[in-house]
Amino acid sequence: MNKAPKSDTKPRSLKGTSRYFFRNFMSIYRFSLSLSVFVSFFWGAQPSLAAFLDFSLPAREAALGGNGVALPQSTSSLTFNPAGLGDQSRFEVTARYENLFSGLEGDNLSTGNLSAVIPLWLGDAFGISVDHFGANNLSQDRVLAAFGKSFGMKTPLRNLRIGASLSFLRQQFTLTAPLSGVNPANVSAGNFSVGAGVLYDPFSWATLGLSAQDINQPNLGVVGVDVVPIYLRYGVTVRPPVGENRLVLTLAQSLAGSVFGTQGGAEWTFTRLSVALRAGCDANMGVVGVGWHNDGLTIDYAYEFSWNAAPSLGGVGLPGSHLLEVGFAWENASREGRVFQDLLYKGQQGLRAQQWKDAYWYYQQAYLLKPGEPAVLEGREKALGQYNRLRAESFFKEGQKAEEKGYLLEAQREYEWASSLCPQEKKYSLAHDWVSKSLTQAALGDPRVQKLLERFVSLIKNGDNAVALKKVKAAKALYPQDAFLDFMYKAFARKTYAGSNHRDENIDRMTVEAEIYRSKGRMDLARETWTKILKNDPGNPMASENLTESDQGGAGSELSAAQKAQARILLQKGLKAYVNGDVETAVANWEEVLKVDPHNVNAMNNLTRVRVEEGKGTK
Repeated sequence: MNKAPKSDTKPRSLKGTSRYFFRNFMSIYRFSLSLSVFVSFFWGAQPSLAAFLDFSLPAREAALGGNGVALPQSTSSLTFNPAGLGDQSRFEVTARYENLFSGLEGDNLSTGNLSAVIPLWLGDAFGISVDHFGANNLSQDRVLAAFGKSFGMKTPLRNLRIGASLSFLRQQFTLTAPLSGVNPANVSAGNFSVGAGVLYDPFSWATLGLSAQDINQPNLGVVGVDVVPIYLRYGVTVRPPVGENRLVLTLAQSLAGSVFGTQGGAEWTFTRLSVALRAGCDANMGVVGVGWHNDGLTIDYAYEFSWNAAPSLGGVGLPGSHLLEVGFAWENASREGRVFQDLLYKGQQGLRAQQWKDAYWYYQQAYLLKPGEPAVLEGREKALGQYNRLRAESFFKEGQKAEEKGYLLEAQREYEWASSLCPQEKKYSLAHDWVSKSLTQAALGDPRVQKLLERFVSLIKNGDNAVALKKVKAAKALYPQDAFLDFMYKAFARKTYAGSNHRDENIDRMTVEAEIYRSKGRMDLARETWTKILKNDPGNPMASENLTESDQGGAGSELSAAQKAQARILLQKGLKAYVNGDVETAVANWEEVLKVDPHNVNAMNNLTRVRVEEGKGTK
């Protein structure tokens, strides 16, 4: 290893990224490696800093710029960040070989690696790897063991993974000429090294990574001191929501001794072909690569080339390097066990990506295989809770829209769904209670309100909208919390001052008339009025819904008490199953309701809603 003479104020070192290391190493080596070793022996008091085996990189990460600290994947975690082992659930073995700078005269530089990952329990794994660098006069070897751990989804550390590694480093020189007093058989040194890493997912689409290698700064000096510096890596990986998350962008930096580097890359995966295209770079080198992955076999290739004169020998850019890596993964379980582990892993990934519906589906399928598995129960509960929250908020917003339009029956149903899915959210139950009260106990049953509304209708017919609005306002003063009167007042206030057309006024007038008839128990006149509304406005949802419900109410009166009770029980069973995420059972129960009561509007609405939500259309 290269040592500076005592007259230098600062030791000369082999530092930095792999290519910087080789630039220094090869320049010295081509002049005289023997002289370099001689200087190392006799000026050993001066420490030298050299990044150890920085050039032995996994093919995928090499093609993304050469730094996968925030993108560890299976065996690549052993190189960049042991925390990545906290994501592993399958056995995996990989082997890679790189022909470094092919074409350099008289030099035979290459690297090789064998790595294996062994899952211990859900999310945690142990890994081991063997690296070798070979040249005409120098070889370096590393045997590394690492462990990575993740945390339960209910803990505050659920988005965190940590890892640690222990390795043995060894390097050996081959002398090209004898040196006095030096035994050629002993020109080698070895030492232990420790490393650690951490990964954190601040968002579902981003991962931050930090790792430190050679923390104890092992001494590999054959005679004297040859310190391997702490190798610090940090970076971020982003998965933009583009093309079903097929795009991956990574940006990272490294610091070894005083040498600082920046690396970045991009990957696009063609999912149907299981093929990924990659490109990356650092300040001096560019890389392109391709990968093919199926369920068990992986093949990755990267080609690295110089794109400026910085990494050079005698002003000539370094030749390109070819890197090939092959891997194989498998499950140490039965076919059912493999399916279970795969479902569990995908469910966990869905939770991290906050894709609650997909996560629940995977956990539910795993639950069917092993109902008592704690990890399944924990993940299923969390995914279902978050999925129900999303659905409840969607129903609540639809209810607000319906209420603003005066479609109180529709709003009532939407609020009921929201409250059933998320009973702990008080605003859903309060909204449901308010609308229900407006429909059952509200102002329409009060003779004072009825008289005011009758007067309102008469004034509307005569075109006296301003005075008619005062009648609604007076009725609203009696029942300020009534949803229907509140809607009527706001709607007619806008129309009165905005000058709406005659057709809209007639429809609104008939809507009020129908409600008055219904409040008096004259469903025959109410139905006649709703029919008139549909003739003038065929798409009017409120009139259509009220007319349909009144028809089905008549059909329902023909059911026996036992049939009515059975229909109610099946409706509730279906709703309970839906809340628990069991859509298939919910649909089956509601279809049974229609067998008992073919005109049951609640069952028909529920089935239509679920089929639209699940993307299945309607029957």
